[in-house]
Amino acid sequence: MLKFVLADGKIKFATHKVEWQETQKQFDSETKKMVDAAKTMSQDCYSEEQKNSLVSVLAERNINPVITECDTPSADLLAKCKDVFFNAYSDAEQFVNTGIKPKSQIEILQETVDALVISDLEV
Repeated sequence: MLKFVLADGKIKFATHKVEWQETQKQFDSETKKMVDAAKTMSQDCYSEEQKNSLVSVLAERNINPVITECDTPSADLLAKCKDVFFNAYSDAEQFVNTGIKPKSQIEILQETVDALVISDLEV
């Protein structure tokens, strides 16, 4: 499954998933003491630069992450998404899954007006 986000109305596909272990202090109610607890963290990255930046920050903290490449969209899907803008994630998701761009509110309004005009002309 392709992961993506909307950034300024445009689809950005995830390129990598970065996972790492962090140790955090946690209160143990049985011993009434703070203990170290390991927690797995992860972040999806949407560009090579974002991934490199995150890996660099983790390296400064002496953390070695596991980097996984995400499924890449087809060249056809990338081309279709290139200059298309969306107002809602659900519209973008529908476009990615079906290739059909949902109608804009203006298009829906125009169709409604057209239908009303035609129905008035028929009366």
